[in-house]
Amino acid sequence: MTLINNPNRNVPFDYLDIDSSRISEPSTNPENRFDARFFSKEGIAARLILRNLEEDGVEIKHLKDFADEIYWPNRFKRKYVNASVEEGIPFLTPSELFKFPPQETKFIVDPPDDIEIEEGWILITRSGSIGRSLIATRLHTQFAISDDLIRFIPSSDNVSGYIQAFIKTWVGQSLILKNMYGMTVKHIEANHIAEINIPVIPDLFSEINQSMMHAHNIRFDAQEKLLQAEQLLTEKVGLPRLKMPIKDYLYFDDREIEVFIGGEFDHNLRLDASYYRPIVQKALHYMNSHEHKGDGHTSQLRNLSTNFVPGRFKRPYVEDPEIGVPLLQGSHITQIKPQGIKPVWDQWSDIEDYRVKEDWILVTCSGTIGNLSLVSRYSHNWTATNHVLRIVPDTEKIHPGYLTTFLLSTYGQVQFQRLSYGGVVDEIGEAGDLFEDIIVYQPSDETIEKEIGDLAKEAYQERDEANIIEDEAITKLENALEKYL
Repeated sequence: MTLINNPNRNVPFDYLDIDSSRISEPSTNPENRFDARFFSKEGIAARLILRNLEEDGVEIKHLKDFADEIYWPNRFKRKYVNASVEEGIPFLTPSELFKFPPQETKFIVDPPDDIEIEEGWILITRSGSIGRSLIATRLHTQFAISDDLIRFIPSSDNVSGYIQAFIKTWVGQSLILKNMYGMTVKHIEANHIAEINIPVIPDLFSEINQSMMHAHNIRFDAQEKLLQAEQLLTEKVGLPRLKMPIKDYLYFDDREIEVFIGGEFDHNLRLDASYYRPIVQKALHYMNSHEHKGDGHTSQLRNLSTNFVPGRFKRPYVEDPEIGVPLLQGSHITQIKPQGIKPVWDQWSDIEDYRVKEDWILVTCSGTIGNLSLVSRYSHNWTATNHVLRIVPDTEKIHPGYLTTFLLSTYGQVQFQRLSYGGVVDEIGEAGDLFEDIIVYQPSDETIEKEIGDLAKEAYQERDEANIIEDEAITKLENALEKYL
């Protein structure tokens, strides 16, 4: 076998030479695979590591040896319902599962029993972005979870952390991805996961497991704090809880069309129906009512912060993280642990225009509008794309954590949706200028605002602390594995 990096950059792929016996030999190709991914150099390197480990006396097990069961539920027709009218079960897609915190957008009724999960299970994506995984928390058990996630039910409480760490190493990812199949949308099966080889390194097993579970527990605490902060908007600020969506439907030629009766056009002369959705009117009405009672006051975002979006730019990516600065895409900012972040060159002449600072709020302003995150100490001085609005709170007027909590709540989110426009791709102003019209409610009691704001800040700090601990554990395991390459 010869690994060959492609020296001809005019050919847009790398290639490798392998002995034909590796394709015909059942021990190296038990499924008679002919796709190149199965024989990728990363996959071959991973298998070489496992072989060398075994020759050195390290026990190699299959993933199924650590599980009571590994499965994915059968596909089912999802019966979506209106949350404001019917009692539905909140439903999470894979992308929603990995958000911080998990946030449903749809509700279903009569789901099959086998989509329920329990705390401590490992959930692994099986289609699309394959191989992403997390350990389920008590929060996740409140949802119906998509059948696009493979369920790993651990046979012991003392293995999940180590298994999760190995899956996240490049070795584990190579072993997972080599089995994927499909043209447009890639897939893997539960039996592919079950047969993955896992090295049991005695000196590291317990340490890695404990580190990963410690990170898991911190991350769970962070999510609970962020949800608690939002709950205090109802309990202490007094804003009634709003359910999303509040919709009525008209069915026309088997199509579901949202309909409602609106009032007159306002002074902005917006003609798009979404601008006048009833839930927006309810949100504004509740905030104005509380303001009249003297319990608080409303302000436009323009009066509480400086808001801007940097210009478009050509991204000078680098492969070496030592000379790079992480660049956040819009998809990264809401993830419980950002995946696939690429660094840009740290000597790039315009880099300062794209850096983000602690206590800034980052909001997506193109595509999916209103996804947001508070910048913590960990991501201070990272960079972000021009598709992410920067909100720089005036700390003399509002607590950054409180503003984050409010904008994450239904009261903030419905206003993002109201102000967006566009046919194929939603926008909210070329420079994010429409954000400035968002109405923010603040309580009269500043101690309440501080309590909520501090909880939100702690949540984001803990999220990043957990990710640091997890990364260190995964790197330690990778380093131990690479000694056998």
